[in-house]
Amino acid sequence: MNYFQLLTKLYSVYEKNHGKTLTRPEMVRRINRAVNLHDVKIKGIESISILGNTFDISGIYDSELDFDDKPAIGIELQFPEHKKEFLLDNTDFTNEHWLEMSIDIASVIGHEYVHMKQYRRRHFNDGRYYTSKSENIIFKEQEEYYGTPDEVDAYAYTLAVSLINQLVFCNKKIPAITKTQVYKIYCHYFGRNSDITNCLIKKSKTYYRHLEREYHDFYHKN
Repeated sequence: MNYFQLLTKLYSVYEKNHGKTLTRPEMVRRINRAVNLHDVKIKGIESISILGNTFDISGIYDSELDFDDKPAIGIELQFPEHKKEFLLDNTDFTNEHWLEMSIDIASVIGHEYVHMKQYRRRHFNDGRYYTSKSENIIFKEQEEYYGTPDEVDAYAYTLAVSLINQLVFCNKKIPAITKTQVYKIYCHYFGRNSDITNCLIKKSKTYYRHLEREYHDFYHKN
């Protein structure tokens, strides 16, 4: 999966439907057609916590479905409950809104593909776990989630995507790792100089170089 190819396909939905009013199911159908990946299924749900033209996008990878050669990556797109239709133009659902949503979808799909590669590499066996020493139950749960080697790897990809987005869309020649949300999360739970945070940074640099190659390969061919 080339991140920029996927992003271009997602963005093309807006271009093809500019000026049209789309219901939530219509939007999801068009996004699924644009993504067009055997492994990925996107669905939309309503949420009272989503306001305006913002969306909450989450993903999950199911190794059992993957083993059976079924779509194993599920993407959930949470729509604002109060809004049934979206007019794709500058008066309602703008180009900027769509680009932001497309970036989030592409990033989450990429994150889940990292998990897919991990499980396929291990012949669908579970990976190692991380055990937190925190006595705070909530803090402990978060540490054991983010500290799992599989998640460190996948969030390193997410961090790298946010860096390449700074470069491509914000014209920042030297993207700042310390400004990314992923880096801040890992510093919060593990500290700036922990082995886990250092591993995250190291892996993110590898993913960033890979994304740079994807960017040049895609745009030089098109």
